[in-house]
Amino acid sequence: SSDVNELEIGDPIPDLSLLNEDNDSISLKKITENNRVVVFFVYPRASTPGSTRQASGFRDNYQELKEYAAVFGLSADSVTSQKKFQSKQNLPYHLLSDPKREFIGLLGAKKTPLSGSIRSHFIFVDGKLKFKRVKISPEVSVNDAKKEVLEVAEKFKEE
Repeated sequence: SSDVNELEIGDPIPDLSLLNEDNDSISLKKITENNRVVVFFVYPRASTPGSTRQASGFRDNYQELKEYAAVFGLSADSVTSQKKFQSKQNLPYHLLSDPKREFIGLLGAKKTPLSGSIRSHFIFVDGKLKFKRVKISPEVSVNDAKKEVLEVAEKFKEE
């Protein structure tokens, strides 16, 4: 339902499953059970210039990010569009398809009730929302997500 409240910092990841670019069902809860840190970046549409810059930025920083975090792209695009986008841009991480914008809506990244997604990123740590950045440029999204992941990784080292 569309009147579900947006996730706030500290909220647990919802128990949803989305299809990835290979049409496999991916459980969000499982992702966070298997990875202490998970980055979801939301882009408005696969293969548009801004989305390509954002996705390529995460690709270019992926080696460093994946040491500490799982990275997922997320948009309302179809599985087929996600697959084409992933192949064309050589993206090393999964792209999740959320055509009903269920997860996108919970994250607070819906543009309007009927259509669109707002460029943003979200970082879950131990299954809970830790960073929420909505309405940011592709470059800021990549740079800030990387900074936030490294900040969390530092804290883990101190544990």
